[in-house]
Order: sequence, then C-alpha cells, then structure tokens
Amino acid sequence: MLLTCLGITYTGLGRTAEAVACQRQAVTTYLALPREVGTERAVARAMSLLASSLEADDRPDDAAAAEDALRRYSDLDARDQLPLDAAGFYAMTARTSPGCAPRRGDHMAAASASGVAVAVYRLLLEQVSPEWGEQLAVAVGERANHLAAAGRAGEGLAQARDVLRLIRTLDERET
Repeated sequence: MLLTCLGITYTGLGRTAEAVACQRQAVTTYLALPREVGTERAVARAMSLLASSLEADDRPDDAAAAEDALRRYSDLDARDQLPLDAAGFYAMTARTSPGCAPRRGDHMAAASASGVAVAVYRLLLEQVSPEWGEQLAVAVGERANHLAAAGRAGEGLAQARDVLRLIRTLDERET
C-alpha cells in the first residue's frame, strides 16, 4: 500500500518515472502475497495504478498492466466480489486500457474497453454520487470517438444521448 501511495505522490509531482518504478514494485509485492479476494483486489488496483503511471510517463504502449488489471477487475466483478468503492479503479482501468489499441488499428477493442468504463461510471452515478457524472461524460466521449473510428459513429451518438437523458433525470430528482 505504501508503494502505491508513493507512486501516486510521484505522479502528482510530475515525477512519472519514479511513479512507474514504485507501481511496478507494488505489483511485484502484491503478486508475491497469498492469493485471497483482498489480495486480488490489491493486485488489480496496483496494476491499474501502474497502467495510469505508464500513461502519465508517456508510455501507453506498455498495455500489459492495464489489460491484466482490466481482466482481474472483470473476474472480480463476475464473481460479485467487486465492491462499489473499488469500481472507480475498474472504470479508470477500462479508460486506460484502450490506449494503444487504436495505434494497432483495433478501434473495436478500444470501444469495448471504454464501454466497460461507461457502464461502471453509469452505475456509480446512479448508485453512489452525482460526482461521477463528469467521469461518465468523459468516458462516453472517448467511447464515441472509438466507435466513430471503427465506423460505428451512430452507436456512440446514441449512447451519448442516452447518458444525457439519464443526467437530466437525475438532475430533476435533485431539484
């Protein structure tokens, strides 16, 4: 935990190479621990933070951490072992994961990963807090771009309209 916090601090200070080193060490440390549900969440979180640090260090091509974290979060979610307080990291990972897919020409893989982010942020918006609305809007925009690049712009536009309706409905409930 200390290594991940230190890595987050380094990222905030713009010292991204040090952040990557801390996050890599955190992943290695967590992987060495006995496999339990809490440890699995910690590994996924550490891999997610590593992927984010790699992106901040302008190394998004090193997608293995993001893809592994996304797979781990997906497995936890499928087993109903992903609490809402960890869902934000799942969504962040899904947003980080598509980083290099468009460079490979795989726009549908990017759209699929960003679709996970949209679904998780939507859940967080509906069940946790309206504060997740901004992240949802960003994720919807990213997904729309990925879908447009894949030749399916209409789907992205339809999803953006649906999210806009959801936000309006939630705003009406608040007033």
